[in-house]
Amino acid sequence: MDLKEKLMEDHPQLSEYQIDQIIEDAERKVDADENNRGENSQN
Repeated sequence: MDLKEKLMEDHPQLSEYQIDQIIEDAERKVDADENNRGENSQN
């Protein structure tokens, strides 16, 4: 089971589109965290 399937199962009130947005946002945060390692985050 992938992350999207798990989220759809755990949060049936969310649409597939909303889940896609959540996953994309989380991936962007991970990328930003990796880029900011060793630096102060600007967020």
